Amino acid sequence: MKKMNLNLKMNKKLLYEFLSVTFAVFLGLMLNQWKDNRNNDKLAKQSNSNILSEITDNKTTVQEMLEEQKLALARIDSILPLLDNSDEQGDTYIGMNFQIISSTSWETAKLTQAIVYMDIEIVNDIAGVYDFQDYYESIVKEFVVDNIYNKPEKRDAEFIRKMKVFLEAIIPMENNLIEYYDYLQSELIDIT
Repeated sequence: MKKMNLNLKMNKKLLYEFLSVTFAVFLGLMLNQWKDNRNNDKLAKQSNSNILSEITDNKTTVQEMLEEQKLALARIDSILPLLDNSDEQGDTYIGMNFQIISSTSWETAKLTQAIVYMDIEIVNDIAGVYDFQDYYESIVKEFVVDNIYNKPEKRDAEFIRKMKVFLEAIIPMENNLIEYYDYLQSELIDIT
């Protein structure tokens, strides 16, 4: 009987230790999961904030370029009839300034896998805006590369016409890009 009481006490003690260790491990895992979730949420919020800041800067850059492109197009419209009706070239210089539009925050969010913890609809919207931005930049880059060696004094009516076609193509794209930035800003402001 003593032996049975001793076994029963030992079994109770083992059961108690087993349950307390199991509970401690469970608590540790829960705490670890909570910390991971908190860190992942913090990473997603930081990425959203960085993207919002980058989008705001990009919007300002595109707005500045848009104003310059509109002025350049107006200048082309005013000098093109003169070039068509005259053998003299005159002052045909049309300055255009293209600036780099950043995508560093988006690329960082992808590389750090922060997008895994971001809202899927927001990620989809962000990806769409950056894809359109990349498309816009590819068109600008192609034009610049094709015309980089065309000196201002060698710009003739044909080049001016090409520039006009180019500007007529990218001005609506810049307007669209600004609208996309506005939409994305409103979405990101709501969640940051």
